[in-house]
Amino acid sequence: MKKRILKLAIPTVAAALIAPAASAAETTQQWRVDSAFEAAVGTGPDGTYVNSLIEFSDGDILAGGWFDTFNGTRANGLVRLNADGTLDTAFQTAIGTGPGEDAGDNGYVWTATELADGDILVGGAMSSFNSSPVGGLVRLNADGTLDTAFQTAIGTAANQIVTGVLELSDGDILVTGYFTSFNGTATGHVARLNADGTLDTAFQTAIGTAANQIVSEAIELSDGDILLDGFATTFNAKAVGRLIRLNADGTLDTAFHATIGTAANQPIDAILELSDGRILLGGIFTSFNGTPANRMIALNADGTADTTFQANIGTALTSGTVKDFVELRDGRIVVSQIAPTFNGQSVGNLVGLNTDGTVNTEFAAQVGTAADNGIDEVLPLRNGDFMAAGAFTHFNDVQAGGIARWGLENLHIDAISDQSSVVDTETSIATTATVTDGTEIVYAATGLPDGLSIDAATGVIAGTPHTLGTSTVTVTATNAGLVADTSFSWTVTAPQPTATPQPTTETPEPRPTTRDTPSSRLAATGTEITGIAAFAAALVLAGFFLRRRSTRI
Repeated sequence: MKKRILKLAIPTVAAALIAPAASAAETTQQWRVDSAFEAAVGTGPDGTYVNSLIEFSDGDILAGGWFDTFNGTRANGLVRLNADGTLDTAFQTAIGTGPGEDAGDNGYVWTATELADGDILVGGAMSSFNSSPVGGLVRLNADGTLDTAFQTAIGTAANQIVTGVLELSDGDILVTGYFTSFNGTATGHVARLNADGTLDTAFQTAIGTAANQIVSEAIELSDGDILLDGFATTFNAKAVGRLIRLNADGTLDTAFHATIGTAANQPIDAILELSDGRILLGGIFTSFNGTPANRMIALNADGTADTTFQANIGTALTSGTVKDFVELRDGRIVVSQIAPTFNGQSVGNLVGLNTDGTVNTEFAAQVGTAADNGIDEVLPLRNGDFMAAGAFTHFNDVQAGGIARWGLENLHIDAISDQSSVVDTETSIATTATVTDGTEIVYAATGLPDGLSIDAATGVIAGTPHTLGTSTVTVTATNAGLVADTSFSWTVTAPQPTATPQPTTETPEPRPTTRDTPSSRLAATGTEITGIAAFAAALVLAGFFLRRRSTRI
């Protein structure tokens, strides 16, 4: 969406009639795909998909998924990208062959998270990592090397795929997935680890037999409770509708479960607690506790349905599934999905909602046609940009190999002061415009005095003006749909006439008409007495007489 900064001027009536408005800088904005980043990512996962993203504090990105190569380079399911989209070759060297499966097959990454100390937890389908035996879960140091102490503590780890990893507020780690045992202990698709990787036996005792089917992921709620989603219909032998809320100690929150009743009729694949305490659920379900709910529902904190939200999302998704939710700082909700429509509107597998469930039209304009295939995850970046991961090859009609990055681009043009030049005399001025991504800017100008022109590539205005007068000049900078302009006046004047020196006539001082004597000089000058006359006058006053020398003939 293009936005312009409104320029307001309140000149006096007289000023408005005799002069153009003063020049002002202008900045325009537009959301667009970061084409430089996409060029660096290239073909990305080479025809497969990315389903996990992490942003590090230095701006680097960790991408995990189901791929053997990334932009043509061997990379089994895990890559670290520099902020510009290029591969972090040092990290790739450290992880070596990365995830692997039995019989030499390549493994894949299902989930990853950065821990408070900067280490990285990676879960997925893997029986080895860089040729070291692992059980679906690895802890990497920040540089990509294996944390061998942790790996020793978790032993054989999960006997099947790990789909979710979560660091809890106390430093413990919750692991979920397809597995039914962890390091040889029966766990029922859920394992809580102490920070060092050993099993939290008290928690495991509390959850008992745990889930009867796959637990996809877990989140920690603001009150310390834990919410699990997935395929389970019972938890520790109690009926649950694919949604499980546990107290912090692992026991079932019976009051919440009494409220949600039968819950979802099909698997839940996405959960998020909003800042106001509501809980969003997404998946492939079509009803919740007996009430129609097409693959998405918002619950109040007590488990009751938010009926206003449900009314506003309408039919929501009539096919596919919801994969992920993100709440933005302003309260808007981003829904990534494997479905091209939402409540009857074409959304390109990505939709932004207001807090009440209505579609946010501003976000829709930002992402345009969005992805040409499913989106598994959306990641808001620290600088305000967004990233999405999935199986798509294009995002808003720009090639994007499984990873898309988009953000707000700014095009700014500096103000230009009013100009004055002399007719038939060569002149030039520079104009300056900048765009966030550093791509090409094209300049144009209207109203230039006859004989001047602007260089479309550099913005330099140059030439020799031939016509006297004042005109209003507007310089426009354009960059892929962004336009910014600034206006100023240009006056062409006639040359100033050259001054001609005037001859001067010296009038000689008139000769005195009386004898030049001290007394006459005193009389002539009044109070001004100079030179010898002043000395002679002083002698007279002292009582001396000046006698004139006589000459005999």
